[in-house]
Amino acid sequence: MADAVQVVVTEMGERINTPIVYDRKMGDTVTKSDLEKAKNYKTIHNTDYSIIVTTKGIRNSHFTEEREGILLVHPMVLIDVAKRIRSFIIEASKQEKSNTAIDSKQAKIYKFVTSAEYNRNVRMKIGIKSDLDEIQRKEEDYHRTVWHRRKEFVDKWFERAYNEYFKLLGLTEFTKVYIQIKDNPWPYVNLARLVHHARMGDGEVVELLRIANGYLPRVRLEYDRVKEEKNSLEAELNSWKAELNSIARTYQQFVDRNINESSV
Repeated sequence: MADAVQVVVTEMGERINTPIVYDRKMGDTVTKSDLEKAKNYKTIHNTDYSIIVTTKGIRNSHFTEEREGILLVHPMVLIDVAKRIRSFIIEASKQEKSNTAIDSKQAKIYKFVTSAEYNRNVRMKIGIKSDLDEIQRKEEDYHRTVWHRRKEFVDKWFERAYNEYFKLLGLTEFTKVYIQIKDNPWPYVNLARLVHHARMGDGEVVELLRIANGYLPRVRLEYDRVKEEKNSLEAELNSWKAELNSIARTYQQFVDRNINESSV
């Protein structure tokens, strides 16, 4: 069986008995055996239209070639060729003419799709499409470059504008701080608020940070250890409570049983 069989259906939904069969070849050449198989597909599928689809098997750098009655087609032009053959099959089915006339038209369409003119037109279209793709790529690269440069200029402008503004206000030290923390100033603002509410001096803040950096990790480790020890003691205490409750229930049951026996 062929790799693909195209059933031709008219716009009115009429199914035509003549299909188009396709055989894909991946090798560098189309061999005599490949051609014989394609010819055999004509008999199997009852059609005159057996096409070998090949990327490298067409000679003379063309996109199409007819060899021993078999049409060789490059994948790039396969859709266009298939459309033309389909249109011919539909048109031929409408006409009540001799087989000679139909065969003559088939020969003409094969001759057209394998002609130098057709291949030149295809190559020209591919060249135009390639040029358009290259122009679009360059345009996209240009826009990306322009937008990147624009962002750099805007960032520099804002940075210089803020620097000049703060200098005009006499806030030189604040300008230096802004350059360091402009991307995320809020942690520093929150720290300043806490220091202000606690009424701490600069020296106290420095000392507190030094202590925190030196001892806080150890305090955290000790806290985790004590917390784990507390959880262990609570678990042990709960176990003792459960054991005492069990002993109390057992003792109560023993007392109740002795009282009942004495009463009897």
